Amino acid sequence: MVLDKQLIFYKIEKARSLLSDFIAYYVACVFLYTGVRQMINYADLQNFIAGIEFLPSVFKYLTWVLPVAEIILSVMLVYGKTRKIALYGSGLLLLFISAFLIWMKVYFSPDVLPCFCEGVLRKVTWNGQLWFNVILLVGLVAAMYLDKARRSED
Repeated sequence: MVLDKQLIFYKIEKARSLLSDFIAYYVACVFLYTGVRQMINYADLQNFIAGIEFLPSVFKYLTWVLPVAEIILSVMLVYGKTRKIALYGSGLLLLFISAFLIWMKVYFSPDVLPCFCEGVLRKVTWNGQLWFNVILLVGLVAAMYLDKARRSED
């Protein structure tokens, strides 16, 4: 009977660990892909940011800060020792990007909304991108919780 409880506990912990790892690796892949694509298409990203005339001049630094941050966070998400800070950093970055998307939706009319989307997200509407970010954020919160539960039991 005790052995069965230990086996069940072990399987639950293994499932928690696998789910937390999957979420972290998935977000890492998304960030790595978008960061590298933005660096490859650096001139396009620069033109996109420069084309939004109401943005303060400080936003021009986003053209290199955003892809570098995404790549650094993607690497940090893969390693256990840096994962906790990377989960929080990724959440903050996604909140910033989501706030920017909402701001853009409010400022521009839907038919002239500029877009600098990468890969698959080119085919998705602005609402779809926002929902994608929300899903990633929920996943990150779940990974934070699962990671915290795993660390407290170690």
